[in-house]
Amino acid sequence: MAFFAAVSASSPAVSPPPNRSSRWVEFVVGAVVVVSLSAFLFFVFRRKILRSFRQRRRNTDGRLKEGKSKPRRFRFEELEKATKNFRSDYLLGFGSFANVYKGVLESHEIVAIKRPHSDSYTSLEEFRNEVKLLSSVKHENLAALVGYCEETTGSGGERILVYEYVPNGSLLHYIIGKFLIN
Repeated sequence: MAFFAAVSASSPAVSPPPNRSSRWVEFVVGAVVVVSLSAFLFFVFRRKILRSFRQRRRNTDGRLKEGKSKPRRFRFEELEKATKNFRSDYLLGFGSFANVYKGVLESHEIVAIKRPHSDSYTSLEEFRNEVKLLSSVKHENLAALVGYCEETTGSGGERILVYEYVPNGSLLHYIIGKFLIN
């Protein structure tokens, strides 16, 4: 009998197969460990995590971003050439303050050129403030200001804004088109 006791003590013990309840216990313990570790790391790094989250949210919530680009100053002759002397077939839209023309620059860039009527701007300072404001604002839903033209002539001068060209038309045409289709 001593022989059997010695043999059984030296042989490896065979564990019984795990049952379903022990697997659930292992799963619950593992989940508690993962959640606890995540909570611990969150509390340790919460300032960094929250700052990063707020910054990402601030950049995507539709606010206007300040631009750093300087608008290009165009000569009046360049804009005349781009619009073929402001021909009517280059006219994209018109309003009580300005006409907007499609223009093709020498660099083959297509732009929208807003040429106000002669009485639209009350002062040169008002025009310069508008250029400064439009060049400092960037947003995905706004056409960006490419440049401007400020020239004085005998009849008062030209104050023209040059925007990036948006091929789908104006917001008004987009809205009216939706209502006419439906």
